[in-house]
Amino acid sequence: MLALLAMGCSEKHAAPGSPDVSGQYVRRGAPTSTLDLHAEGDRYVAVLAGRGFEGRGASTAADCSVRAVGSMRGDVLIARFAPFTTDVFSYGAAQAEIEHRSISIRFTAGNAEVLSADTEGYCGSGATFLGSYQRVPTH
Repeated sequence: MLALLAMGCSEKHAAPGSPDVSGQYVRRGAPTSTLDLHAEGDRYVAVLAGRGFEGRGASTAADCSVRAVGSMRGDVLIARFAPFTTDVFSYGAAQAEIEHRSISIRFTAGNAEVLSADTEGYCGSGATFLGSYQRVPTH
């Protein structure tokens, strides 16, 4: 839901020569972590969102969202954290420029693997985006 707001209504198309990786992905074994990816010109915007749970669905401090913008290098997206605001969180342009946080995601047929995500001190304790994600089929 937050990812859809972050994506806006801009025209979406894949970067020339890049594989078609745009779409929605769900983390295997942790369906509360998602990756939404879309092209904006020759760059990609990735929104990772994760949610931790205690007991019967109460959210924890592990809830976290990241918006990163970057480009494909072969089958790997290298993207830097970008300004991002939600109802309960704000990450500004000045902070993004100072911290130089980044993510790297490898794409294969229908899958994505978050190889690295500089979230220490950004997300709450226990939040992680690392791991394998399955692409959600579109209808």
